Amino acid sequence: TDSFGNFSSVDSARINAAGQVAFTHDLSTGGAASSAVAYPPPPGGGLTLLARAAAPAPGTPGEFFSGAGFFSPQINTGGQVAYLGELSNGDNVLYVDTTLVARDKAAAPGLAGLTLDQVGGAPTGGRVELNDAGTTLFVSGLEGPGVTAANNSVVYLGANPIARTGSASPIAGATFAAFSGGDLALNDLNRVALVAQLAGGGISPLNDRALLFWDGSGWQLIAREGDPLAGSLIAGLVG
Repeated sequence: TDSFGNFSSVDSARINAAGQVAFTHDLSTGGAASSAVAYPPPPGGGLTLLARAAAPAPGTPGEFFSGAGFFSPQINTGGQVAYLGELSNGDNVLYVDTTLVARDKAAAPGLAGLTLDQVGGAPTGGRVELNDAGTTLFVSGLEGPGVTAANNSVVYLGANPIARTGSASPIAGATFAAFSGGDLALNDLNRVALVAQLAGGGISPLNDRALLFWDGSGWQLIAREGDPLAGSLIAGLVG
């Protein structure tokens, strides 16, 4: 129970090395429900409520969190929590604690003249990664001059765009075709692994997905569908 009502559900719990837990939950009072994201601060204190449906959204004057809920909470060793949400105007948002990191219609960092769209991917299927340095990793759509269906998605490591659809992949003749918010991983050295969809000459459903590694300066191929492995061929790469 909190001052707003009772827990009616708890979802998407994450725990860090210090034993802190971040989670999303629904609150129910008199038949009405709202979503929120919370975590317990150290040492042994009560829950900290970071965001709640219908509450003002920090860093967005005049906007409130919608009733769509919050998604993909991640907590690092320092107790920082990253999560995705939606504003009352329908914009997707990404927060670390109560700091706004990214939102739809905001300028796309590192991509002059473009704006962000569908930050984090589709809200209910979106995902954000957070490391102990407080750096986020996420996928976003793009809007603006020159943006087409072939180049409208980007992977952000913090404010740095490290991959964009339509741009060259580390595989000769192949470009990035799509990214999934659920197929991302980030470590504390700001190194990234992801599964990307590929396009280009010689690309078919048998070899159009690759597991790639960002080493801080460029992309390296780890494995690709169609590659030999253990006396057979890799048939699929997911997650």
